[in-house]
Amino acid sequence: MPTPFPLGAPCWVEIPTIDLTTTMRFYQAVFGWRYEHRDDNDKTDYVIATVGGVPVAGLRQSPTRAIQWNLYFATPDLTSTLTTAGQLGARITEKGHVVPGIGTKSLLTAPGAASIGVCEPGTDWDFQAGEPSSLGWAEYVTHQPHHANRFLSRLFEFTQKRFDYGDQVRYRVFYSAGNSVLATVGMEPNTPRQVPPRWIVHFGVPSDRGFTDTVRVACSSGGRLRFKPYGSPLGRVAVLSDPLGTRFAIMDPAPAMDSRADDGEDD
Repeated sequence: MPTPFPLGAPCWVEIPTIDLTTTMRFYQAVFGWRYEHRDDNDKTDYVIATVGGVPVAGLRQSPTRAIQWNLYFATPDLTSTLTTAGQLGARITEKGHVVPGIGTKSLLTAPGAASIGVCEPGTDWDFQAGEPSSLGWAEYVTHQPHHANRFLSRLFEFTQKRFDYGDQVRYRVFYSAGNSVLATVGMEPNTPRQVPPRWIVHFGVPSDRGFTDTVRVACSSGGRLRFKPYGSPLGRVAVLSDPLGTRFAIMDPAPAMDSRADDGEDD
């Protein structure tokens, strides 16, 4: 079945939560999301967050606390992609979850890696990204970026390039069909080994609220600022956790800094 995206393009983002009501209330306060309820193929309630009537994210009840948002990458053939993932050492943790208006999605975990989503979009797929209050960027933070880089490149046929980011951190940016789709970055050397790898999903600030006010609203609504806001090639960024401890980031692309590509060859 044709997909609206090339292989490896981000096509959905979802948060599993132990308290759906608290999570919905928090992100509505921060991003102004409105919600629709749909029944998935398990006949359970699946919540679609919308901006201007267009889906931007999914929320679902989960029995376990989530440390991250799940990011899903498009594939024209879910079965084939999952087979390739298994050959690369990944384990499928969720298979064949169908959400009306989105498609059929699965979660998998590579050795030593966080969950990675794969989705075969349905013919009725609808998703907005790159706009205010929607997905703007994603970073994969890990102790072992080399392993993550190899796995992601082989699974989704990404090209990649290394970038300088500040004085010390080196980014590895991945491209699908010539468009940048994500980055991997190593954890600080003094980070305890028991800290798990995770995705940091970045959302754009709302169209009617600035960066500083968005951070303020998030913190006053029960969120926690994890690091001092910083400037980057993405713009102004703040990493936070929601009231249940799931990490995410907000970004304002307006004040983006210049970045310098490394002189080495592309991988």
